[in-house]
Amino acid sequence: AGAARDAAGEDPRDGGGNGMRHSSSAHVEIPDWIQDVNEEVSAMVKESRYSDATELVLRARKEISDILATHEPAAPPVVTTPTSVGGAGSPRRRPSAGGSFAPSPPGSQQPRRLGRRQHAMLTRTASQVEGLMDRMSRRLSENLSRKNAALRASAKRERADPLSNLAPLVSPVCLSDDAVALHLLVRLGRYREAATAYAARRSLLLS
Repeated sequence: AGAARDAAGEDPRDGGGNGMRHSSSAHVEIPDWIQDVNEEVSAMVKESRYSDATELVLRARKEISDILATHEPAAPPVVTTPTSVGGAGSPRRRPSAGGSFAPSPPGSQQPRRLGRRQHAMLTRTASQVEGLMDRMSRRLSENLSRKNAALRASAKRERADPLSNLAPLVSPVCLSDDAVALHLLVRLGRYREAATAYAARRSLLLS
């Protein structure tokens, strides 16, 4: 088994080949779907499934953040040397017959830690998730901006008729068709873009 692992280029300290699908008892198990979140969200955006894409990307960001916060590689422990030799109150671990220190008691459990490849993968995926959120926000903002511009242009052409001088520039019914996009922008944390689009649509009634 060790030869096969060496031939495959796997690092046993990283919990397996890619460190994600299989992990040793000392490493963290990372859900498989996190590795594919970039492709999944990109496909949803191409199909204009922004609600589904937002749900998935926010779930991935939270999952990655929780794993990194809980299993961040810890600093090596500080080992202090007793000042007195054989003095009272200074117990020391004694090596076993083979020259190594005795293992920890069976009741104690070593904390799980991220392997190097696992940490690098999660960091890279977190950066990709942030990029996807920026991309989705731009798409939503651009769609709202184009729709507002089209409504304004269409309403101005209709108001060229002298009989429509008293008609509003845009019907109040149009004020609700942007609710989903505005809600998604808020969930993605793009509050300024959402406020700008909200004000642009409602300002049509005052024109």
